[in-house]
Amino acid sequence: MKKNQWFILIFLLLIIGCGEQYIPTSPVLPQHIKKIAILKFESGSAPSEFVEKLKIATADRFVTDRRVAVVNMADADAILKGKISRYLLSPLKYSHAKIATQYQLWVWIDISLYDAVTKKVLWTETRLESKTKYFTDSYDMFAPTTETEAQNIVIEMLARASVKRTIDGWFIASGVSDRL
Repeated sequence: MKKNQWFILIFLLLIIGCGEQYIPTSPVLPQHIKKIAILKFESGSAPSEFVEKLKIATADRFVTDRRVAVVNMADADAILKGKISRYLLSPLKYSHAKIATQYQLWVWIDISLYDAVTKKVLWTETRLESKTKYFTDSYDMFAPTTETEAQNIVIEMLARASVKRTIDGWFIASGVSDRL
């Protein structure tokens, strides 16, 4: 063998020998949870149409995911309950005429999953947040230009995070993993 081939062979053996063994992890949801009910989110300051769209988007995400069925509360194995703890729309930039041209929409939700069978809280997530900016004077057809468009972006991010938190665990929604 040539010198380069020995080097490659030793390098590959070192890489193979240093690999970690895969250890499967237990599922996040208990095995008996196959159906979930989603309650309307409580809200203090968020517009009512935002609250309703958030519930619908979250239910749609569960339906699309297909790992648990969305049902009414009487038939549910688990109940997802949430509260919009912050809905903040802030102007960020102004034109020369002192008209707001850029806003930031920042929403926090507190959300919990209850096991309807054991009557226990499976998890609670406080301050699950989403925010986006929009420009009222933008000519970019892909950028949001209204509060409604910004709401839709925030709702989609919160719905996706709620489903990931429920099905896969908190580390997926937050970007941090406690599994090693």
